[in-house]
Amino acid sequence: MNSQKQLPHSLAIRGEIQRFESVQPNVYNVYKLLHRIADPSLRTSIQELVTRIEEAFVSSQEWTLNRLVPELRLGLVGSLRSGKSALVHRYLTGTYIRDESPEGGRYKKEINVNGQSHLLLIRDEGGPPDAQFSTWVDAVIFVFSLENEKSFQTIYNYYTRLVSYRSATEITVMLVGSQDAISATNPRVIDDARARKLCADLKRCMYYETCATYGLNVDRVFNEVAQKVSAIKKQQHLFVTSCKSLPSSPSHSASSTPASAMHSSQTSNGGNLTEYSSSLPSTPNISHRELATDISQVSGTPGSVRKHSKRRPSLFTARRGSDTERRSLDSKADNIGSGRAIPIKQGVLLKRSGNTLNKEWKKKYVTLCNNGILSYHPSLHDYMQNIHGKEIDLLRTTVKVPGKRPPRAVSASGASTSLNGLVGSGQESVDSLLSSGLDPVAEKAIGSDGKVTGNLPTRPPM
Repeated sequence: MNSQKQLPHSLAIRGEIQRFESVQPNVYNVYKLLHRIADPSLRTSIQELVTRIEEAFVSSQEWTLNRLVPELRLGLVGSLRSGKSALVHRYLTGTYIRDESPEGGRYKKEINVNGQSHLLLIRDEGGPPDAQFSTWVDAVIFVFSLENEKSFQTIYNYYTRLVSYRSATEITVMLVGSQDAISATNPRVIDDARARKLCADLKRCMYYETCATYGLNVDRVFNEVAQKVSAIKKQQHLFVTSCKSLPSSPSHSASSTPASAMHSSQTSNGGNLTEYSSSLPSTPNISHRELATDISQVSGTPGSVRKHSKRRPSLFTARRGSDTERRSLDSKADNIGSGRAIPIKQGVLLKRSGNTLNKEWKKKYVTLCNNGILSYHPSLHDYMQNIHGKEIDLLRTTVKVPGKRPPRAVSASGASTSLNGLVGSGQESVDSLLSSGLDPVAEKAIGSDGKVTGNLPTRPPM
């Protein structure tokens, strides 16, 4: 299996070696033929030109360019009547030529994207896209002429060839209709509705109409493609970097569930076994007696319990003030800079769906900020766009550790919430506590009729 996957790369490498090694023998043969030229001045001029070609080949990009220089690989395809060669020539030189290049061409240009210089490699194909072209490009511009029906129909054929070699989701695609040859005697035959339909058939790609004769939208086409390719590459780089920087899972005590057992449990429930792990601090196990002691010490105030609770992790800084003040501060912080807090931890975790019919494990991109806010999004793209995300305030949330069960758990038979987030009927929970025996501090919180008289803290839903 592995040898079959490596075979295409091996053939490509061997082909490149043969191409490279064939250049020098051909150059030497040209030097030999130069001796047959009787005119000394002509022989010297040709020899100098061949020497320059040889030096340019030896000093090509693959041998001299710094590997940190970003590259953008752009390909243009279309028929000989599409106007793609005129489009490229106008972009590179600022002038117009009507002649099309049947053999295509290879060009390089520096382009500025978001304040950073990129090397733009432009490949003008003389025919339909092949496998080598499809695997090389980052983006493809399909060009047709608005006055030529055949060039318009060719786009469907070329696009089908392209997606047969590579998935369309991996390539940035743009559609361009050229107006170069439109005149009174050569009117437009492709209306805007047909062009928009073709754009929809090409996976709703970008569409522009250009005119190389006076430069309409020429620079805009190349700049838009470069911007989109650069943004996609940046997102991919950030995702790969975040995955590589994930810390290893900390070791747990004998009472907690090992990481291997947790992953096995996830796999058995429909999840995928991954290497991602979380570095969030584990939640200590608090008994009912400890919780009742804390309630007595702070006179049963829910806010005070949260403030002095031993379950509060030391990872987060203290936040003072009311909820209204904190919301105003958060809204002010959102208006500064990019409006997003810099996370101290980030990565990919598995989250079990809350749907009762389909409880499957799904990947979530999770970030943890120093203010105790844990947010998760369906993907890195949604996190960067700040959409479809949810937040959890860990300072006000009881975290259930997998594999641990709180002591004195009461079976769920009602809708009320009891101590430590356990679900059950309130009276049954109290009776269970009384039958097992409470300390004097906990008994003060319960009246003679067996009902709880104080306000007990509840946790918000996860």
